[in-house]
Amino acid sequence: MRHPAAPAWLRSLLGLLLIGLVGGCGSSGSVVGGDVERRIYVLQGEDIDQPPEIEGGYAQIDSVKTYPSAAEEDEAYGVIWLQCTISAGGIPTRIQMARGGHPALETEALNVMQQLTFRPATKDGAPVQSRVQIPIIFEGPYASPETEE
Repeated sequence: MRHPAAPAWLRSLLGLLLIGLVGGCGSSGSVVGGDVERRIYVLQGEDIDQPPEIEGGYAQIDSVKTYPSAAEEDEAYGVIWLQCTISAGGIPTRIQMARGGHPALETEALNVMQQLTFRPATKDGAPVQSRVQIPIIFEGPYASPETEE
């Protein structure tokens, strides 16, 4: 018994899906979060002259961050994006999830944010509050850095 040929649009769609699947297979050799700049992203529309800065720099995040055992058991890793307001006093408030992941990583990212202090944004030389988005990157033991061969 002969099957009728699939319509051209369906063949094209299947081809695109196969290209996407094949393109996503294998190791790209990149580290989790490697394409994310480790910095504070000021939300659009904020009227400031100087953005806020983490006291101790972005390295401060890595010094207070731990890798949750529940995430390790599930072999979970990735980037958790948090949004918050940095007060004129440099304290993060109204912390919320912008883009989450594994629940244990989300919880740890929120805990990390609560431990940070900031040099606040400035406007005309005076400290002001600002809305920002910050990536908390969990590479975990499953995302080893690239090695040269």
